[in-house]
Amino acid sequence: MSLGNILSELRKKTKMTQSELGEILHVSAQAVSKWENDISEPDIPTLRRIAEIYGVSLSSILDAGAPEESAKEAYNSAVAVEVAHEAEAASSVWCDVYLTDVGESKIKT
Repeated sequence: MSLGNILSELRKKTKMTQSELGEILHVSAQAVSKWENDISEPDIPTLRRIAEIYGVSLSSILDAGAPEESAKEAYNSAVAVEVAHEAEAASSVWCDVYLTDVGESKIKT
């Protein structure tokens, strides 16, 4: 779930309009709309204030909006790169062993 979706859900649970929230935070309704539509994000002090208004912790907002799948994908990509490097290194070693055993003069170019 995106940060914008979380902010939107929290606001709707309190039956507050974007204009009302904007007024409390001293921002425009358009700014609130941009946050909720993931066009922009509020700064940390504003997120702290939002958490206070809704009676939730800042970490609950940030943790719920964290891109968990992206973190998994990044980890899997890092592992795949490491495996590819190991495979390339092993291939190089086997090629060197073959050349040593067969002799470079027998390899056609």
